[in-house]
Amino acid sequence: MLSHIATMQHQHVAELPSVLHSKEQDQVQPARLSLSPVASYTLIAAVCCCCCCPSLQIGAHAMAVCETLACRISAHGGAALLIDYGQNCPYQNSLTAIRGHEGVHPLSQPGTADISAWVDFSAMRMAAEEALEVQQASQVADSRSAAASGTASAVGAAAAGYGVDVYGPVDQADLLHRLGIQARLQALAQAASPQQIEALVQGYHRLVDKGAGGMGASYKALAIVNKGVKAPIGFGVQEQ
Repeated sequence: MLSHIATMQHQHVAELPSVLHSKEQDQVQPARLSLSPVASYTLIAAVCCCCCCPSLQIGAHAMAVCETLACRISAHGGAALLIDYGQNCPYQNSLTAIRGHEGVHPLSQPGTADISAWVDFSAMRMAAEEALEVQQASQVADSRSAAASGTASAVGAAAAGYGVDVYGPVDQADLLHRLGIQARLQALAQAASPQQIEALVQGYHRLVDKGAGGMGASYKALAIVNKGVKAPIGFGVQEQ
C-alpha cells in the first residue's frame, strides 16, 4: 500500500475513549491523535501552498516511493503502474481503520484493526515529476560545458531523452474498459458454468462500478514511464 501517511493536526488534539497502557506509569491513558514532533513544512507547502484547513494529510512515504521510482526509471528505463484508492487532490484527514471488513475509528481498540488512508495522487504525481530537477539542472550545466568544447550535439541528444513522463491518475473503471475488460469477461464466460458466470459478472461490476460499493471511481491508476515514451494503453487522452 502507498497510503502510509503522516497526518498534521494544526489546531486540535482528538481525545477518544479508547485506552493505551503505559508500562512506565503503570496506568491507563486515553488514546489520542497528537501533533507531529517534526512538522513537514516543506511538504505542506508543496502539496497545498494555499491550504487554510485545520488539518492536512501528507503522504510522505508515497511521495518518496514515487520519487525513487522516477529516478530509477529515468536512469535505467522501464515503467511503473501504481493503483490504489484515493483522489487527485489533498485530504484533510482520511485516516481510518478496518476491522471485520467494516470501517472503525483509527483509535478504536488499538492493535485490533488494520490502519489505512486514502492516497493523494496529485502529491504522488508532483513527487515523480519534480524528482529529477536537480539531475536535469546538472545536465544543463553539462550541456553548456559541452557547447564550449564543441560536443554539444551529443550531450543535447542525451538530455532530450532524460527524465520521466507521468500519466493519470485515471479511474480504475476507465482504465479497465480501455484495456478490454468486457472482452475478457465474455471470453471467460464462454467456458464457464452458470455459477461461475454469475461470480464473474459480480466481480466485473465490483471492479468497474463507480457508485457506492464499487471500485471503479474510488480506485485510480498512475503511470510513470521514460521521457518521450508513448502514453501507456489506457492512459491516452484520445482513447475511448
